[in-house]
Amino acid sequence: MRKVVRIIICFTFSLFLLNLFNLDAAAEGPNSKTFVLDETHPFSTGVVENRRFNTDEPDLYRFTIPDSGQVTIITEGKHFKTRICLHDNYDNELFPNDGGGATYTVDESETVIKTFSLNKGSYYFSIGDDSWPYAWQGDAKYRIQSISFARSTETFKEEQDGTNNDTLYTANVISPGMDVKAMLATGEKADYYKLNLPKSGRIRFVVQSADIKTYTFTLLSQNSTEILKRELNRPSGVANTTFNETLDLVAGTYYICIENEHANMGRGYYTFNNTFNPANESEDIKESDIALNDSVDTAQTIQLANEYYAQLALNEEKDVYEFALTAKGTMHVYFNGDMQNVSVEILNASGNTSWSKSNSLSSGVNVIDVDTDTEFDIGTYYLRINKSYDATGNYKFKLTSNAKKLLDQQNNDLTDSKGSVYKITSSTTATFVRPKDKNQKSVSVPATVTLNKKVYKVSAIDKNAFKDNKNLTKVTIGKNVSTIGVSAFQGAIKLKKLDLSKASVTVINKNAFKNCKTLASIKINGNKVKTIKSGSFKTGSSKIEITVLAKNQKTYNSVASKVTKAGASKKACKFKKSAK
Repeated sequence: MRKVVRIIICFTFSLFLLNLFNLDAAAEGPNSKTFVLDETHPFSTGVVENRRFNTDEPDLYRFTIPDSGQVTIITEGKHFKTRICLHDNYDNELFPNDGGGATYTVDESETVIKTFSLNKGSYYFSIGDDSWPYAWQGDAKYRIQSISFARSTETFKEEQDGTNNDTLYTANVISPGMDVKAMLATGEKADYYKLNLPKSGRIRFVVQSADIKTYTFTLLSQNSTEILKRELNRPSGVANTTFNETLDLVAGTYYICIENEHANMGRGYYTFNNTFNPANESEDIKESDIALNDSVDTAQTIQLANEYYAQLALNEEKDVYEFALTAKGTMHVYFNGDMQNVSVEILNASGNTSWSKSNSLSSGVNVIDVDTDTEFDIGTYYLRINKSYDATGNYKFKLTSNAKKLLDQQNNDLTDSKGSVYKITSSTTATFVRPKDKNQKSVSVPATVTLNKKVYKVSAIDKNAFKDNKNLTKVTIGKNVSTIGVSAFQGAIKLKKLDLSKASVTVINKNAFKNCKTLASIKINGNKVKTIKSGSFKTGSSKIEITVLAKNQKTYNSVASKVTKAGASKKACKFKKSAK
């Protein structure tokens, strides 16, 4: 007898586990029904009449929809409390996803209507008894009045077991100006979209939903960095939850995420569109999300007296432009932007501020038009546009100089006693232009030079000074040289070593030592050098050793980082301690 009882208990417990963990098995049992929904053959009136509640476990109903859309379930109950849950085909609870199920208080013959937004696929819903300990004293029954399906009009169709856009890697591709109709399905937390902007410009995003009460709009860069995040909550009495914002962005790839982690705040349809207007940028001022002119090293070169059009975007903090003064004088700066809370600065070659001007939100002024009271010496400078807060938009600017020629001969090449060519750059300085003979093997750039019976400090080596000198093997650099010009030694294929450590070099310009293929040793003073431009150490030499003299490891690390970014390998750099 005991053995029979044990068999009965084991069999009963097995059935309980089967119904609890296997929806497919439950769907085929006596408490279940399976059906297919479409618009023409709904699961309709009278399909389940006066069904008694199963007090041990819920009744399960399985349905399949041929497309994404909305399923509406209408039930009537003669019961104290009824619990309705929705599961996907893998037994994941989609609604209410709170671990307990949705409990509805039902009076006699009360109707419960529930609409679910679902992707294409198969689902289960359950109806169970949640009345304990308030057990119904009477005839406890329920009735499924109808289940209907309305197909969605989504731009991008989604499936429970297939295509969906719920991750960054499966994002739907949209284009500027595209209108999207979409649905955030029950159990789905987010939709992702990928947007490619061919140009910098101003874009307006609008998202509207009558179904979803709360959602988050997030804009991400190509490398998943968050650019903007807004949480939207629908106020009472308002028909739609709306996101409407205009943003200035550079050209590039972006991701948009529309997300709702709170199931009780609604799932359903929404519309998403964007309007794009390209920025009126000058032809030589083009930016993208991977090529910003936001630092001295990436500054774009401009010419004095030219007017430029540009944009300060949401995903950048500043714009930087490089220009040169060939004579001493003051500057005139004109800046006009459709934004506020910006500052305009002029930096010297060392990155220090020589002049600045700003406007503020309270001033209501978007034009800076001023003659500077600062006198600028000859040299390289940077114009920097800085934003504060969310100050973005289009702007135009123009720089002019009232500099006068110090000497008539500044426009003429002058020769020293050894035949080397110079040009005078100020009342006290001169630039080494080129050696007497391009075939010279050894050249000295002195600390000073006498020109027209006057002594000048040699402060720079001009651009292309030794470019493609195929015989040059040795160059001595004087202590007053502070600037190495663009491509100054490019292509000097026999140059073996170069010592800049005793000079005052602060700036090494683009491609300065490019393709110096036999250059085995170069020394620089890391305590003085401030700027190292791109490609300057792309020598092509596999055995080069770059010795950086520095007062400490921190200074060395900073300079070595600039050297490697300019084309050298990390292993080529060597630290040598020096306080000077």
